[in-house]
Amino acid sequence: MSFEIESSLEAYPLPWTVRDLRPGSLPYERFLRLPPSARAERLAKVSRSTDEDPSAETIYESQQPPLYYWLMAPVLAASEYFKLALPARVAIIRGASILLCSLALPVGWALARSIFRSDSVAVGVVAAAVAMPGLMIDMARVGNEALAILVYTVLAYLCVLVFGRPPSWRTTLLTGAALGAGLLTKSYFLTAIPAIIVVFLWARSRQALIHLSAALALAAGASWWWYGFIYHATGDLTGQIQSVALRSVPLAERLTVALHMNWLRTIDTAMFSHIWFGGWSFLQLRSWMYHVFYLVFFAGVAGLVAATVRGHARALLPVAVLEICFCASLGYHAVLGQIGHGMPMTNGWYLYCLVFPELILLCSGLMAFAPGRYLWRVPALLAALFALLDLYGLSIVQLPYYTGILEHATNGRLRALKPAELPALAAQLDGFWATYLAATISTVAIAFAVRSPDRMPATPVVFAPPLPLRALDFGGVLR
Repeated sequence: MSFEIESSLEAYPLPWTVRDLRPGSLPYERFLRLPPSARAERLAKVSRSTDEDPSAETIYESQQPPLYYWLMAPVLAASEYFKLALPARVAIIRGASILLCSLALPVGWALARSIFRSDSVAVGVVAAAVAMPGLMIDMARVGNEALAILVYTVLAYLCVLVFGRPPSWRTTLLTGAALGAGLLTKSYFLTAIPAIIVVFLWARSRQALIHLSAALALAAGASWWWYGFIYHATGDLTGQIQSVALRSVPLAERLTVALHMNWLRTIDTAMFSHIWFGGWSFLQLRSWMYHVFYLVFFAGVAGLVAATVRGHARALLPVAVLEICFCASLGYHAVLGQIGHGMPMTNGWYLYCLVFPELILLCSGLMAFAPGRYLWRVPALLAALFALLDLYGLSIVQLPYYTGILEHATNGRLRALKPAELPALAAQLDGFWATYLAATISTVAIAFAVRSPDRMPATPVVFAPPLPLRALDFGGVLR
C-alpha cells in the first residue's frame, strides 16, 4: 500500500477487527476517549511521503480488474489537484461511487417491470433494494463493488430481453459489451458466462448459437488481456488471494472437502453477512433479528419451488440462473476457506451485485403466499422490513459505536445500549440523521403509494417493453 495509507493506519481509528494491525493503532472506542488535542495530534502525523510508493505488483488490490479504478482516476486526480487531505479524498470517491451505482436503480426498475408488468411492484422492488442496509455500505466503498452492482443489473436486464425472443443483434452486442465490462470490473463476472449460455441457448436454434458466440467473442475481446496477465502473474485465472494460495490443491481433494463440509454453517455465515454486518467493524445485531429474515428468505425459496412445480416460474429463469451460478461461486469460495483456514468462510455481501435479481426472486416466492389483490404489496412490505432493520442498526448500534457511546466488552462482544445512554445518543442525532430518517420513511411510503392502474398479473410474465420502459432502453436501441 502507499506510504500515506500506511501512516494513516497508525494515526486514524481502526475497525475493531484490525485494532492491532499496527503498533500504536487504536480502535474507534479508544480513539474517541482521547482528549481532542491528542486526537488532533495523531491525525496531524498523516502526511504524503516524497518517497516512491511500493510497486503495484505487491498491492493486493492491484489483482482486481481495472475498470472501476480507471473511472475513479480522474476523480482522485481532481481531489489531489486541490491538495485535499486523505479523509476528504476518500469521501469524494465514496460519493462518486454512490452516484455511479445509483444508475442501477432505474435499470433495476426496468428489470422488475419487464418481469412483473406492474409499476407498483417494480417501484416496491427498487424501494426494497434502497432500504437494504448492506447495499449502501457496498455502494459507498472505495472499491469496485459499486460498478459491479450497476453492470450486473444491466446484464440481468439484457438477459431478460434476450430470453424467449428471436435474437437481436443490438441486444446481443450490448450483452457482450456488458459482460466484457463486468469481466473488467470483478472476476466474479466469470460466473455470468454459463448463465448467459443458458439464456441464449434456451431457444435451441442455430441463430441463437451464432448470437451467443458473438456476445462471448465481444466480451473475450475486451477482457482477455487482463485475465491473461493475471494468469501469468499468479497462476490462477481469477487472481483471488485464496484461490492463488491453494492452486496446487488437487481437484479431488477440493471435492472431498466440499462433500464433508458443514454447509448449514456456510449458509448461516453467508446469510448473516448479507443481511447486516455493520461495515468493516463487523458489528452484529441480535440473533433473533437475523432469524426473522432467515424465515423470510426460506419462505421465498419455498414459494419459488411451488411456482416452479406449477410451471409458473419460466419467466424468472434468466435472473434465477444468474443467481444460482453466483451462489455456486460463493460455495466454492467457502470450500477454499475450509481448506485454507479450517472454516467454511464466505462473504455474503458479495451477493449485492445481484440485488435486483435476488429481490425479484424473493418477491416472486413470497407472492405465492399472498392473496391476489395484495400481491403488489409484497415488495412494499419487504421494503418496510428492511427499513426497520436499517433504522435499528444505524441508530441503536452503529451511531452509538462510532460516537463512543458503545464499546466492546472483554470477550469481544459489543455491549447493548442502556436506557440511561439514550440522552447521549439523542445529542448525536443531527441534521444528517434527520435527513436519513426522512429519506427512509419516504422510500417506504412511495412503495406503498404507487399503485398500477392495470391489474397485477397472477404470475411473472416477460413482455415487450411499453413506451415508458423504452425511454430507459438506451435511446430505444433495444427495440
